[in-house]
Amino acid sequence: MGYNDDWLNESTGGAPSPIFRKLIELAYEKCYKKRMLEVYPYLEVRKQLCHPHYCKVVEADKNQRRDGASLELDPAKFERMIEATNPQLKGFFNYIMNAIIPKERSAYNIKESKKSIVGLCYMLAGLRNKFVNQHKLEVGLYLMASGATWEAINTMLTLGYSVCAKTVEEYRKQIQKEHVSKIENHFIENKNLFHVYNIDDYHAIHENRRPDTVSTSIANHFATCVAKPVIESYSVQLTSNGVSVYNPENVEASKICWYLLNVYTGASDISYTDRQSYKISQGLIINTFDPIEMLTIHSYADNIVERKEERSMRGLQLIGFREQHLHSVEDYLNALNIILLINNKTRHLDGQVAPVVADWPGQLFIKKLLHLRKSSNTNFIIPQQIESFLPMLGLLHLSLNSREHDKPSIGTRAKRLAKNKGQNYKKIQKDMQRYRVSNNNRLT
Repeated sequence: MGYNDDWLNESTGGAPSPIFRKLIELAYEKCYKKRMLEVYPYLEVRKQLCHPHYCKVVEADKNQRRDGASLELDPAKFERMIEATNPQLKGFFNYIMNAIIPKERSAYNIKESKKSIVGLCYMLAGLRNKFVNQHKLEVGLYLMASGATWEAINTMLTLGYSVCAKTVEEYRKQIQKEHVSKIENHFIENKNLFHVYNIDDYHAIHENRRPDTVSTSIANHFATCVAKPVIESYSVQLTSNGVSVYNPENVEASKICWYLLNVYTGASDISYTDRQSYKISQGLIINTFDPIEMLTIHSYADNIVERKEERSMRGLQLIGFREQHLHSVEDYLNALNIILLINNKTRHLDGQVAPVVADWPGQLFIKKLLHLRKSSNTNFIIPQQIESFLPMLGLLHLSLNSREHDKPSIGTRAKRLAKNKGQNYKKIQKDMQRYRVSNNNRLT
């Protein structure tokens, strides 16, 4: 690299020499216009500065103009940012705010209007240099996510409010590539952490479409997969002391029915109302129970307080999503392949347990995959890594799924049968539960 008169290279005995730059008159004038002399009063013409300090003083906004700075949308932080970057802008934001926002507005409207002024400032900066920030790119991303056509986005480009549609599309592809690398690095760095996965469907039904002779709208169905690391919990081995976490018989309906009849009958099948009435009759509690409390399906109050960190969205990783249904075994295999594609590079699932939270059909289909993995009677290839997945069904999933269908519940069927046959509906309800367990076993 060559050096001109503005560069000085002093020898340091063979070691890499520091680079110095002279503060010429043009650079000094630039500092004066930016009011940097108030921050650095010792600056003088032809004074030598080391290269990093020279860039900090004279070319403070160089990288911002070249690379595009990230957006700061908080009005208070935005005001501090522009004043720190250029002291000459001190009071500028308040001046614009007082000139645009009427004082008669409510405090809430004034607060919301400040956000609009932040966007206006970014637009003003973009008139001089369209690469100064990412505001126009963010507008283009929002338009494309809202379903705007390329022609509409390019029209906004002509008005100076957005970048072109091709730039937005290229940026979206870049985000996708960077996201895959981010997920891979996460599992490589946290390979020994215990992760809980979730597979569920997402239905995009809110997009407005022009109706035709066939339909008025088109719903898009996606399979989403996320992973939540459990902090301070290490991964669990799939096999410990030669014993696998899986039951070799998969689901043993006979044992489940035996435990329902001999262990849980008379203990877990008593309703909340009957149990409370019994306690009151025995004098165990003196106050009557609140009927509203009976309507509570789940109470997570204690868990929310005690395990607030685990229940938060912090650390949640979006592994991927794919446009597909989740209605069959093959659908869930395709969804699990989203995780397995990451595992092919990270190997974080090798020999480890990967719990998968899914709704009731999802749990059943994943168990079918585990069963078909050992069976040769299948029409599609099931990879060996599928054995790492352990399907789980949460109580909330069970409650929500029971409300997704118009079919009457087991209790309703049992009451109808009891009314028709004059039998005790509780006995029929237990029989139907045992039948359902046996039927599910035959499905697997």
